[in-house]
Amino acid sequence: MDRCDPEGSFIKRWLPELRSIPPEQLGSPPGYLPPILNYKEARQQRVQHLEKLRQTFRHSTDLVPHLAGLPEQWLPFGWEQFPSEIHWALQPERDLFPAPLDLQALDTEERQALRTWFVAHLEISPRSRQKASPKPKTNSSLQLSLLEL
Repeated sequence: MDRCDPEGSFIKRWLPELRSIPPEQLGSPPGYLPPILNYKEARQQRVQHLEKLRQTFRHSTDLVPHLAGLPEQWLPFGWEQFPSEIHWALQPERDLFPAPLDLQALDTEERQALRTWFVAHLEISPRSRQKASPKPKTNSSLQLSLLEL
């Protein structure tokens, strides 16, 4: 209600008997329990949590413990309950290009190179809601390719 129709225009148009009710009471009529979840507060908590994770990830020198390997089985979740095309997952050889990295076999230098794939853009601050003046484009991002290792 607060986000989509803060003045209650839609409700008041289609339910004329509610026109005399102030907009702040339309979303929570008398006698109704307050919402279980305060979305604004929950969003702020989630943003703070993600920022904390981002900082941990950003300052970590070894990201391999934060990454997940490929699953043993490629069958999609619920494949046995719903008819679907899964022949691609049953093939004995999986032609992946490029071949997956063996994360555990990477040495220190290769792990640092892998880190550039994930943290290169962490210096970019989140978008603000206000329009910012256009900045000149620079070609300053350089990343190392593990395909050549």
